Amino acid sequence: MKVKCRIFIVCLMFAALCNLPCIADEIVTVFTFGKIEVLTFGEQEWAFLEKGFVLVEKDLLRMPPDSLIRLQSKDGLLPTLPGGRELSVGTLIADAKQMKTAPRAKRINLGIEHRPMSDVLPVGRPTASLDHMDAEGKTRAASVSGGELAALRMELDALPEEIARLIPELEAYVEFPANEKDNQAELRYPYPMLNRAQRLYESVSRLVAGDLAHHNPALLYGQVLRRSGIEADLVVDNTGTLLCVFDSGIPLESAKRVAANRALIQEKGQTDTVWISVDAQPHKQNFTTAWYEGSEQIAN
Repeated sequence: MKVKCRIFIVCLMFAALCNLPCIADEIVTVFTFGKIEVLTFGEQEWAFLEKGFVLVEKDLLRMPPDSLIRLQSKDGLLPTLPGGRELSVGTLIADAKQMKTAPRAKRINLGIEHRPMSDVLPVGRPTASLDHMDAEGKTRAASVSGGELAALRMELDALPEEIARLIPELEAYVEFPANEKDNQAELRYPYPMLNRAQRLYESVSRLVAGDLAHHNPALLYGQVLRRSGIEADLVVDNTGTLLCVFDSGIPLESAKRVAANRALIQEKGQTDTVWISVDAQPHKQNFTTAWYEGSEQIAN
């Protein structure tokens, strides 16, 4: 009987260990620049990543556009990579290994999302067209007055038919959770509302890059969000730049489930949920960069 009990206990311990990340797969953060966030596998709240932090491949990282990171894996020290994206540690390592194994002469031209890099530091952020740059080198957008903002808000629920008929095609590209009403989906990042908004942003880029380039991207994104069941609105920053904001559906008291960086979290009116501000330029940037830049513009 004692032998059977011991065997049973060993089996339980082995089963428990099978659900834990393997120690051999751990990755150490050796260098960071910028407010990089990490969502540790199995946890619900984001935290800031620091040097010496031990990661596993299933952890998620959210990196500001100007951030840098360098990791050490079991294969040795990996190249420094740029930010402006949200991805798993495993995907980041795959990018780094691709760069590390490239011929040295080609490394400076091997970019991630069109950003050139060397084997030490990224060369810099992608540059915008000179036709849209101001004296400070920042992208310049047309200023929106208070009257124009009111008129644009009235169009949020008036999605043009030429776009409305494309909604099924847009959603066909979107990877939604198998059951968005499932309680487990509500507890897993990125959560139904935020996941839907992220994926739709990527899909809207297909429209903006095509025949609908003449539409205001912030209004278009807001219209698509509204049509897909997400509460969205339009705001302007202190420079008159038009931004889209949407409701993540996450209570403000649980804001760390969305971000550790409070600058990425907006409050709106009498609502008690986390709102996300987006500088919608899907033909130029991904959702993560749009989120950071939209938040910066509201903060400033």
